[in-house]
Amino acid sequence: MLIKEIIDATNGKLLSGNLDDDILGFTQDTRKIKEGDLYIPLIGEKSDGHAYIEQAFQQGASSIITSQVVDYPDKNVILVEDTLQAMSDMARYLRLHRNVKVVGITGSVGKTSTKDMIYSVVSTKYKTLKTLGNYNNHIGLPLTMLRYQDEEVMILEMGMNHLGEIDHLTHIACPDIAAITNVGTAHIGELGSRENILKAKMEIVNALAKQGTLVINDDNDMLHTVSLSDHHLLRVGQNDGCDLKARNVDLRLEESYFDIDYQGKTYQVHVPVSGIHFVYNALIAIAIGLTLDIDMERCIEGVEHFELTKNRMDVLDLADGIKVIDGTYNANLDSMKSSLDVLGQYQTRKIAVLADMLELGEYEQALHEEVGQYVVEKGIDELLCVGKACQYMVDKAQELGLKQAYHFEDNQALIEYLDELLEKDDVLLVKGSNGMHLKEVVEHLKERKAMKKLLVICGGQSTEHIISRMSCTSVLNNIHLEKYELTLAGIDKDGTWYLLDQNQEDLAKDTWLDNALPIEDIYGLLKKQDVVFPVLHGQYGEDGTIQGLLELAQVPYVGCRTMGSSVAMDKIYTKKILETVGIPQVQSLYVKKRYDGTLVVVDHEFNESTDIIQAVKDKMGFPCFMKASRSGSSVGCYRVDKEEDFYDKLNETAKYDSHIVIEECVDCIELETAVLGNDDPIVSRVGQIMPHGEFYTFESKYEDEESKTCIPALVDEKIQEEIRGYALKVFKAIDGHGLSRVDFFLDKKTNKVYLNEINTMPGFTRISMYPQLMADYGIAYSDLIDKLIDLAFDR
Repeated sequence: MLIKEIIDATNGKLLSGNLDDDILGFTQDTRKIKEGDLYIPLIGEKSDGHAYIEQAFQQGASSIITSQVVDYPDKNVILVEDTLQAMSDMARYLRLHRNVKVVGITGSVGKTSTKDMIYSVVSTKYKTLKTLGNYNNHIGLPLTMLRYQDEEVMILEMGMNHLGEIDHLTHIACPDIAAITNVGTAHIGELGSRENILKAKMEIVNALAKQGTLVINDDNDMLHTVSLSDHHLLRVGQNDGCDLKARNVDLRLEESYFDIDYQGKTYQVHVPVSGIHFVYNALIAIAIGLTLDIDMERCIEGVEHFELTKNRMDVLDLADGIKVIDGTYNANLDSMKSSLDVLGQYQTRKIAVLADMLELGEYEQALHEEVGQYVVEKGIDELLCVGKACQYMVDKAQELGLKQAYHFEDNQALIEYLDELLEKDDVLLVKGSNGMHLKEVVEHLKERKAMKKLLVICGGQSTEHIISRMSCTSVLNNIHLEKYELTLAGIDKDGTWYLLDQNQEDLAKDTWLDNALPIEDIYGLLKKQDVVFPVLHGQYGEDGTIQGLLELAQVPYVGCRTMGSSVAMDKIYTKKILETVGIPQVQSLYVKKRYDGTLVVVDHEFNESTDIIQAVKDKMGFPCFMKASRSGSSVGCYRVDKEEDFYDKLNETAKYDSHIVIEECVDCIELETAVLGNDDPIVSRVGQIMPHGEFYTFESKYEDEESKTCIPALVDEKIQEEIRGYALKVFKAIDGHGLSRVDFFLDKKTNKVYLNEINTMPGFTRISMYPQLMADYGIAYSDLIDKLIDLAFDR
């Protein structure tokens, strides 16, 4: 927004500055100022923002509006009559002078969750701005609008306590589409009746565009009476006569389904949370999506992937299978009933922990008694209440026969009772008005250590597919299952993802996909997890691809990040990077298979030559080793003793990868170290490989029981310390995180150490070196898994 536009919007006067400067950010909070922002000094009951103007400029603000004359000649300073009114005027001006559609939402309950669902639907097609948190009043709404950059749609939540407040907000926002979720009893103490609440909510149409649309929940008794002559009216619900009608509603514990008929076709809608109120939210979101020319399939996709704002009915998983439904943000009659509907669906012991609903005035006793009655009707096993008005709930529930209904003097007494009460698989609803501070109870319960939702992935499309399944078997046999809500996924060699039976004794068996279910929404599955352990080896598993997907899903995961995984997987580029930090390596050549099938050797300046054998003779001679550059350490690896065998082996190696490393052959001892950590990693003692054969092949590593390992290695202690130092340097050089196994050669003749490779997701089988090295360090396999998961959260 240009300075001259701000002056036009506010009828302000430029005291100093440049009319053509462009402002990209607005804030009333000096703690949140970014370079170039405009600071808005608001005057409150206890403080005056004008006192912080100097601090705002020091923090990087380039401009201010002010109702007091101040002198900052090198800044943009605009004098206005009232900074709060000016903020609203700027927001309205921006809305009217930008090509953007505006959706306004209000209602007694469900505004925020409906806003979130509408955002999820609309953002499938349009760049969208939405209200953050509960920024839904005369300050929050204009601040939200002033966050506008180049979005195509704004979704704005509007709250109120009194008549006239939504009228003020809607004249700032000037919505093209409005929605009213319901009319209940919230703020009835202030407004006096539900009829007045309806009147207050209907103020949203006062500035609705001429051809604008109002979407209402027609199943709400008050909204059912609404009719409009000047605007389009869309009714949604389960009633006959609704423009969008939900049929075959199926409410489950943590999700819901319903059918909807549209243009002669029936669609099934999946809502990823439970409760009939979320079905209504979904109908409103779909109606708004269709009004904005989003097709039904996209609308349904948006509903399925919506994410609820925190503290709105979060379901927390605690130890011992205990679940807590956190409804502590706020409470009124309608949201209490909706939440009890969800609690009532569970089959284990159901405990309602409820506190006062505030601002009910003369309706306080009747509405609290109605909640107490509803607790009994929904079959809740125990009612625990705190707050003066909640005594009415307890009395009514006891009157209707619920003996386990108790009242507590304060939250601490309630907490002490819960500590003695809770048992395995209990489900608790914790809900009350925000002013009752029930969040204290939830935070105490969370200290019981919530079970982390853990997804373990195995299989994959690489040549090490079977090793991944072997590793995963060992992980499942050693994991502390009581700490995690485990989901097991498998990827077959064709890349299809499956949900696997977790009770299998051996995932390496051919029956591993028995009872498996294909995963249709991979991204959705990832988004539901707290952490992912990708027990995947080789290409598409530890080369940065799966890591990139997890980064996009914004879910923590075990192991190195995208760049470190990608670099370490490619032996050629690992060598190039580690050369720069002085890590010793054997002589090597880079061979590439071109798209036409020609094999060429590539020098340091990326010049290509087909005379590969001559390059080998010049650099290292025979015998030599060739390795697939981006395959596992033991796959696609061959020793070549004679020149006449060279191309046969090279062509064989090229079947695994188009990039091939050729290395000099050193008569050596193979040594390995394990690295664990993020910023301050630890390094294990050095282990020694004793292969049964010429070198450590796939067969000798995983199938030949005569191959042995030795910890610590049978080499000089100084050499071991040198190797440990190199291992740490290598790990840091590739930007390692979590874990890696770093492998070395020790020349038997010269005692010189050379890097072999770094493996960012080493084998986890019962015979694998990494868990053995960590066990030698003092970290048992089960504890190692916990540590790796903790490290995933730490970065």
